[in-house]
Amino acid sequence: MIKQISIIGLGLIGGSIGLAVKKNNPQIKVIGIDVKTDNLNLAIKRNAIDQGTTDLKTGVIESDIVFLATPINTMYEIAKLISPFLKKQAIVTDVGSCKVEVTNNLEKILPTTCNFVGGHPMAGSEQAGMAHADPYLFQNAVYVLTPTEKTNPKAVKDLSDLLKSIGANVIEMVPSRHDLIVAAVSHLPHLLAVNLVNSVGEYAEKDDLTLMLAAGGFRDTTRIAMGNEDIWSDIFISNVGMILQVLQTFNINLAKLESFISQKNDYEIKKIISKARRTRQEIPLKPKGLLPKLYELTLKVPDEPGIIAKIAKILSDEQINIIDIEILRVREGEEGAIRIGLKEEDDFDAAFKLLEKNNFEVKRR
Repeated sequence: MIKQISIIGLGLIGGSIGLAVKKNNPQIKVIGIDVKTDNLNLAIKRNAIDQGTTDLKTGVIESDIVFLATPINTMYEIAKLISPFLKKQAIVTDVGSCKVEVTNNLEKILPTTCNFVGGHPMAGSEQAGMAHADPYLFQNAVYVLTPTEKTNPKAVKDLSDLLKSIGANVIEMVPSRHDLIVAAVSHLPHLLAVNLVNSVGEYAEKDDLTLMLAAGGFRDTTRIAMGNEDIWSDIFISNVGMILQVLQTFNINLAKLESFISQKNDYEIKKIISKARRTRQEIPLKPKGLLPKLYELTLKVPDEPGIIAKIAKILSDEQINIIDIEILRVREGEEGAIRIGLKEEDDFDAAFKLLEKNNFEVKRR
């Protein structure tokens, strides 16, 4: 039975773990460890932790699970410092976005009397810090665990059970597979968003109307460029091999598109756009189980206050839970449209009928 956990680093992820554990497992004592006392005080005030300390020894000595929720480049020194004080058979896990490097290093550093399980919550925000921590951050979010042949299966199960209790969808995969996937679906998009914003920024310096004319598509595509530079620099360097591999694929495809545009090859340009659209439509239906199957409805709505609340009430009155919602931007082709995602097929059919009955124009996706 897990009686106490420690969280080292009370940023967005660490703070959210604390909030979620206290909300769903109030019997578990949560110790927060951070270099900033103001952060510890805020975490106590928000009920993310029961006790805070800046001292690593007192923070981990009695804990059954220790979360390393710091930047990757600080984890290894922290692991060395806590190693003599870890409880026998304690589980140590990290929340880093790269798993090969982290797993190789921490399996060497940590004592064999404890159990290391690599972890990566596929959840986050462009916001950072304890002030933005969210107890619901992990609900319906994928949380990847990356056990190796050295990993204790019981430790994986105990950690998995805790994560499931805070709403996460836990999956397991080997570290190398994880790193290649996240390089493609997480690290590359962030890198591209940063470069896109900086490229457009050069035009904005010459013409101040540039950013004023930025439509919803630009804002949505570049939202993640607001991420923390320390964290993302750390990620890019830690997963350099996989990122360079997916960048090579991206550059090859970009060169093809550039060539077709320069040739005014309408046929090939349309083929590329059509292929992208088909792939994009498949995202909620991941065949390997990375995400739960999502049933989607799109409905046209008037641009008026309270319209989202009205839709939510219609569905909630019938106990239909929306697990994903998106406002489809005005100037990108679907003016006044909202996309909602539902987890259950029965809810999907019932929601379609309910919304039609309430005079919404609804389409199944």
